[in-house]
Amino acid sequence: MITPTPTGLVLTAKQLVPSPGSDEPALTIAALYDRTSGRWARLPDTRQIGGWTWMWTGSRLVDPHLGGADGGEVGNWGRTYPYGGSMTLPDGSWSPLTDPPAPLQDAWISEVISSGRFALSGGYLYDDERDSWTDLGRPDGAALAAGPALWADEKLIVLGGADGTSEGGTVSQTTWMYTPPA
Repeated sequence: MITPTPTGLVLTAKQLVPSPGSDEPALTIAALYDRTSGRWARLPDTRQIGGWTWMWTGSRLVDPHLGGADGGEVGNWGRTYPYGGSMTLPDGSWSPLTDPPAPLQDAWISEVISSGRFALSGGYLYDDERDSWTDLGRPDGAALAAGPALWADEKLIVLGGADGTSEGGTVSQTTWMYTPPA
């Protein structure tokens, strides 16, 4: 994945490890493109196994994915590695997310949606400025599953949703807007 930042482009990928049965996880690795020299510089390795969604918050790169994995019963890595984390630039120092909650199993919006200061992940709103997590919950009267969602000017917009049943369910045509606290 390539993420633009004021410092330069950041390319993230996974380390190659034998699969299945590796003794170590496929950690997320990164490189920073230096516009002046026209070269990529490898950044220090992270200690995360996610790296699917990065956002520039104005001060650092953040991947807000919640949860982690330990390799399972076969090939256990001896500890849990988080899916998410953050990187400062230009040095690329990595750190885990601060006090990340466990993803909600019944989250209204479970996908990761990010924009600048805010991200939605596993049913929680992440505020990078406050380095905090808030259970977003489901608005009164909202469908069980949210429809498409996006950030617009630090407001979360959710278009409809559906209450799924074996008969097809009910589709909501209501639009929801959430403004995080200032």
